[in-house]
Amino acid sequence: MATTRQVEASIEKAAMMRASGCKWRVIAKAINRACATVRAYPAKHRKLWDAAIIKAEAEVRDDLLHLAYGVFLELLESDSKLDRIEGARLASAHSDRRHAINSKRRIEIAGKLDHKHSTYLDMVCDRLGIDPPVRAGNN
Repeated sequence: MATTRQVEASIEKAAMMRASGCKWRVIAKAINRACATVRAYPAKHRKLWDAAIIKAEAEVRDDLLHLAYGVFLELLESDSKLDRIEGARLASAHSDRRHAINSKRRIEIAGKLDHKHSTYLDMVCDRLGIDPPVRAGNN
């Protein structure tokens, strides 16, 4: 029988892996638990799971933010003229979407963002010091 601390550690690891996109069976194998047991964590241990998944999603979001920021900076600071142009094009396209009036493309892109991805985009834009794109419904 697992101790409370072992269960908590399993839930924390499972939440991190799930937030990172892992399948339940992969998580179960990694933490040496039955797949049915791991799948039951969100329901059986609601408070622990909710706290763990919120923390894990925040960590994954931070990792993605740092990665996106790093890739953007690499483009802008690249020795390759084409990479620098691509970085500038991305920044310009973002700015154009932000300031375009009734831009079909802007609405198309913004309409496809769910809340989580929309939040990521806002965080990246904030770190880059640029305005986020206007979303459909916020025109």
